[in-house]
Amino acid sequence: IASLHLTNNDYNHALESYEKVFQILQRKYGDDHPRLAECYNNMAMVRKNQEQYREALNLYNKALSIYEKHNVDNNINLALSYNNVSLVYHHLTEYDLALEYGNQSLKIYENILPLKHSLISMTLENIANIYYDKGDFRQALKYYERAAKIYYHILPSTSSDVLQIRMIIKNIQAKI
Repeated sequence: IASLHLTNNDYNHALESYEKVFQILQRKYGDDHPRLAECYNNMAMVRKNQEQYREALNLYNKALSIYEKHNVDNNINLALSYNNVSLVYHHLTEYDLALEYGNQSLKIYENILPLKHSLISMTLENIANIYYDKGDFRQALKYYERAAKIYYHILPSTSSDVLQIRMIIKNIQAKI
């Protein structure tokens, strides 16, 4: 139900639903079960969509704390959490922290996923966006090109993602 509310941009009801699920899971599992970390991530995503970035960070950090406590070093949920924290720091223009978390996410993805996976290309593009906004166009280009190689492998050449990244790469090459 919460996901449906989120899809419909009904953030308040989505948050209420996620909080109810959280309370049920907390009663069942205690305070530090990985299922609670998933709830923290979901609630954080709602807060991010509401542009309540500091609250989103607080919730993402609670999720990370649980994942780290349970030694889930190469867990896809941990990688997603790092990526989400990176996106929030990017919104807050805290680029160095955004890059730190983005690279942690990328490292996990590269360890557990096939090298031509869409989550890797998405993370590479997110890191490229951070470098671009930071004004480091050479680094941005490097990451966009890595993402593009994956897109070219997994998507049709007419895909909007492929066309968009080609345009971005051309624009950056013109700036350098």
